[in-house]
Amino acid sequence: MRRLRGDIRSAATRALAATTAVAVMSSTAAGCASEVAGTAIPTPGYSATAAASTPPATSPTASAPAATPAPNGSTPPSASAGPSVPRSSATGIPALAGIWRGSYTCNQGRTGLTLTIAAGSASAGTATFAFAPLPDGPTVPDGSYSMSVTRSHGGVEFLPVAWIQHPSAWTMVGLTVPGPVNWSGSELTGSVDYAGCSTFTVTRSVQ
Repeated sequence: MRRLRGDIRSAATRALAATTAVAVMSSTAAGCASEVAGTAIPTPGYSATAAASTPPATSPTASAPAATPAPNGSTPPSASAGPSVPRSSATGIPALAGIWRGSYTCNQGRTGLTLTIAAGSASAGTATFAFAPLPDGPTVPDGSYSMSVTRSHGGVEFLPVAWIQHPSAWTMVGLTVPGPVNWSGSELTGSVDYAGCSTFTVTRSVQ
């Protein structure tokens, strides 16, 4: 009976000693924790791997508007680009189209002439021959008639066709511009094809 009581007392002593050791360890741990106050402590569920691989959040920024084509797919012109004026490369009768003013000389004296040329093709067209008095010339009536225009032997030939305004006792005359013709030139000169007549000269009129 005494031995049993001794064993019980010994077991109780050992249990008390173990409890005291646990308490001491808990107190030591608490002291260590108090020494690291201010150190970052991960929150529950924190993953170091996930944190390292997750890019930092960035605030949304306005993106530049997408480039869009100009209307009808064209490229907008440069503000510094000037207008482009193509130079005419026409030759033959089309190059002569327009109004030409000058004079011709026949028996009545130097007379005013307006020659209006219209192209039909590269080698043919039509014209109107209109005559009138010049300020320093003889007194003559106004008149006009149509003509055919053709390329001939490197030059240009104007042949009378029909009266438009016919003054009494007047006759239609033809014109010849000898070749080679300066198609881009501003002057035409040649012969008046009728007895008693000589030459004509006309200058391109600026429209």
